[in-house]
Amino acid sequence: MKKIIFGLTLTALILLGTIFILSKNKVPVNEDLYYTIPRILTYHYEENKKMCFEIFGNNENTLIEFVEENSYYLVDEKSSYQLNHVEVTKEKDYSSKEATFYKYTISCGLLNISDENIIFEDCSLKIKNESFTLECFIGYLAIYKGEYQELDFQDLYGNYAYIQNELYMVGITIQLAQAYKELMNVSIGPAYVDLMQIEQDQLYDSERLEGSLKHSVISEKKPQDGYKLKAKQNYYFLPISYPNLALFTKGCILLELDGKIYYIEDFTYLANDISISNYNHSKREGKVIYA
Repeated sequence: MKKIIFGLTLTALILLGTIFILSKNKVPVNEDLYYTIPRILTYHYEENKKMCFEIFGNNENTLIEFVEENSYYLVDEKSSYQLNHVEVTKEKDYSSKEATFYKYTISCGLLNISDENIIFEDCSLKIKNESFTLECFIGYLAIYKGEYQELDFQDLYGNYAYIQNELYMVGITIQLAQAYKELMNVSIGPAYVDLMQIEQDQLYDSERLEGSLKHSVISEKKPQDGYKLKAKQNYYFLPISYPNLALFTKGCILLELDGKIYYIEDFTYLANDISISNYNHSKREGKVIYA
C-alpha cells in the first residue's frame, strides 16, 4: 500500500514539474511581446530623407502600426523628440511552434533639431496611444550635418562574421582614389577602424570566419597614428572594432583623410533581411505600460 501511495505521489510530482517547465517556456497567447536589435544608425542629412527603425512583435494586429492612433517619439536620458511624417509597414518575420513574429518598420523624417551633428549615444523609440505606451531600445543614432566632402572611391563592400553566433560587420573593403595619401580616422558611430590592422590589396569574401580575423572585434578605441596609403591596387581592408557589439547594415561613414573629413553616403553594406530569430543573444525586449 505504501509503495502504491509513494508511486502515485512521485507521478503527481513529475507531472506538476513537467507542467511548470512547459508553462515557463511557452509564450502566452495573449501577451504582446516586442523586441529590437541594438543598432548603429548613421545618416548624412538631406531634406526629405527618411530614417527607419525596426520592431519585432508577436501580434499581427498591434496598435503600433496605425499611425493615426499613435504618437511616435525618439527619446534619450535628457530629451524626447516627436517624429514627423511617420509611416509603418509590416511583414512576417518568422514562424515557429511557439509563436509567429512580425517585423514592423517605422520610417519618419530625419530630425532637424540643430545646425550641428545630432548624436544620440543610447536612444529609444517611444510609441504612445490610448491603450498603452511602448518603449523599445534602438541604440546609437547620428545625423551628420557638417560640411563634409563626399569620398571618392571605386569599389566598396562590407565584411561580416558570426560573433557570439550573430552576424556583425567586422570590416570594410574599399578601393580608394589614388589621390589620398594618409588615413587618420574612420568612424562608424561608436565603432572604429584599428588603423594598425589595415591590410593592403587583400580582397576577402563578404562573409568571414571569426577565427580568420587578425583584430579584436570587441575593443575600446585607443589613440592612433595616421596610416600611409601605399597599396598598389588602392584596395584596403579596414577592420572594425566595437566598444559594444551593435548591428550596422546601412549608413553614413566618416573618414579623415589628409586633414579633411569625408563621408560615404548612406551605403548598404548588407542586403540580407534581418530576423529577430537570429539575434536571440543581443535582442532587447520592449517595455509596455498599459493605460
